[in-house]
Amino acid sequence: MKEQLNLEEPCGTCKGTGRLGTGSCPTCQGQGTVLNEAGKKLLHFLRNSIRTSEH
Repeated sequence: MKEQLNLEEPCGTCKGTGRLGTGSCPTCQGQGTVLNEAGKKLLHFLRNSIRTSEH
């Protein structure tokens, strides 16, 4: 049984294009995607794990 996690979703500000007008989107920095809740939880876990292992 293989399960694939989806950690990103299209940016709501630029609708996934990565651009607003002539510049890049300030919300996603031009990538067109942002982390969803699962992605934020994973990032938080990894950051805490790195901080713990440094001490």
